[in-house]
Amino acid sequence: MAGMRFPIRLGVLAAALAACSLVAAQATSEQVGAITSALRAGQFDRALQLLQPELQRGPKNPQLWTLRGIALSGKGDKRESLAAFRHALENSPDYLPALEGAAQIEYERGGKDAVPLLQHILQLSPKDPTSHAMLAVLDYRRGDCAAAVPHFEKSGSLAESQVGALQEYGDCLVRLKETEKAIQVFSRALAQASADASVRYRLASLQVMGQHFKDAIATLQPVLQESGTDANVLDLAASAYEADGNTPEAVRLLRQAILSDPHNINLYLDFANVSMDHQSFQVGVDMINAGLRAEPKAAALYVARGVLYVQLAQYDKAEADFETADSLDPRQSVGSAAEGLAAVQENDPARALATVRSKLV
Repeated sequence: MAGMRFPIRLGVLAAALAACSLVAAQATSEQVGAITSALRAGQFDRALQLLQPELQRGPKNPQLWTLRGIALSGKGDKRESLAAFRHALENSPDYLPALEGAAQIEYERGGKDAVPLLQHILQLSPKDPTSHAMLAVLDYRRGDCAAAVPHFEKSGSLAESQVGALQEYGDCLVRLKETEKAIQVFSRALAQASADASVRYRLASLQVMGQHFKDAIATLQPVLQESGTDANVLDLAASAYEADGNTPEAVRLLRQAILSDPHNINLYLDFANVSMDHQSFQVGVDMINAGLRAEPKAAALYVARGVLYVQLAQYDKAEADFETADSLDPRQSVGSAAEGLAAVQENDPARALATVRSKLV
């Protein structure tokens, strides 16, 4: 399956070894006991050899076909393994070990039949966490977060132990506009030993979105203390510090971010926005000038500088910037739209510049 593969702890072999114990309990044949012992020892060829005469004597025995599926899966032959599980289900449609084995293989290869198999399992075993976890991931990848979230919730510790699953769970909560719950989920994801910097960034982004600025700053502190911090992380931290009232630290971090990634237009726009908030219009112009030296054809930077020039009452310069922006990006009528924006929103210039940033970059 493309993308993040949910690492189900069950696994085909481990999942169906429960079936082996069932077989041992229901069948008295010493041969069946030998088969299960071979499977537990990883002797898959030996298990297949022992299964052959047993299947000849009981060709419709779903337990024997499930054991064959386990052995073939252990050998890496997923196609034949799935065929064995399917054969077991032809003879016994509700045989849970075969359903689990078939569902596992279909899930791993992205087969469309994974969903009905998993739903069948849940009809027989409604609280099965593995099936809920698999369905949650499949629903997420299909873009159906409304269906995925209940399955994530019912997957219990299985999803909780997987950083990737928690990220997908959290992303779904964001899409459903449940920001506070998403923050809790990403906090749990970050607590996992395998969590990487992307989880930390995502959590901090959500904390800023939820106006938990001090929490965002605390979340980002470990990476801010490292050398070579990513410019986007510095930008996010600057946003949190500015919102928390610490403008000097916000400016310092934005300058650091611009030095590390001088071609990132967003950084100049964010710096200009801080300048606008504090009516430091010329400081903003100076930084936009630096941005234009790095990216002389960035229409958004001309628009931003034009908005700043309006606040400095330098209307000729503002008009020239808007016209330049329009010529650079005529498809979006960038200049004319921003010129009207600056005129209409002159009493709220920071909002005007923020609108420019969100629409043009």
